[in-house]
Order: sequence, then C-alpha cells, then structure tokens
Amino acid sequence: GASEGPASPIDPATIDGNEAYVSFQSASAAILQVWFDQFHLAQGALVQLFHANDFNNDQELEIHEFLALLKSTPMKIRQHDAMNMFSELAGPDGTMDQQEFAEMLTFYKFNTGTLLAEVGDLCASIRAAGPPS
Repeated sequence: GASEGPASPIDPATIDGNEAYVSFQSASAAILQVWFDQFHLAQGALVQLFHANDFNNDQELEIHEFLALLKSTPMKIRQHDAMNMFSELAGPDGTMDQQEFAEMLTFYKFNTGTLLAEVGDLCASIRAAGPPS
C-alpha cells in the first residue's frame, strides 16, 4: 500500500474530537514556568523563615539563630555540616543577611513542596516560642 511517510514520534492527543499536538517548545516553557513559580515561592518561604528566626531583628542571622532555624525545619543536617554551611554563606563578617540566606536554595537541595507546606505553621510556632534559651 501507499505510505503516508514516517510515523510521528509524538502521538496526538484528542481534544474536543480534534487531534492536537503540543510542541516541545510549549511544553518546555510550561514546565520551566512551573519550576520558576515554585522557586520563587520557596524563596519567599525562606524569607519568612529568615525573619521568624532573626530574634534580635537586626536583619542578620548569627550562627545561633541559623542553627535554631535549621532545627525548626524537617531537614536532617548534622550540626557540623550546618556550621560549614553557615561559614560558606555568611562571608567574612560572621553574620548572614537575607541575600546570603536566600542562596541556601542553590546550596542545599530543598524539598520545596515540603518547605512551602510547612513554612506558615513553622514561622508561627517559632515566633510564639521566642528566642532559644
């Protein structure tokens, strides 16, 4: 029989009785948009965590505030590793400002879904508890 050409590598979806294709470019753009939305939400969650743990409200986290922050999250990080992370992010002044703290997203692989789901309750309980003694 007559050939209609090579088979398409993508099976069409049927939408309202019509075959429809989604271009790779459109699909990639949609996936990246979702990823960037999650990234920005996670950054916002980190800003909330930063402020909830900045117990002296000086717009910087000292090592004890940073360690308290990490202990309040579901992350399992050994204290030695947390201190190394602080040293990497804090810089020569020994404190971590909000920008340095935001770099944690690239430094540590956050489960952003878990972070976003828990950050509201976490910040409320941290503020209610007050500074660690």
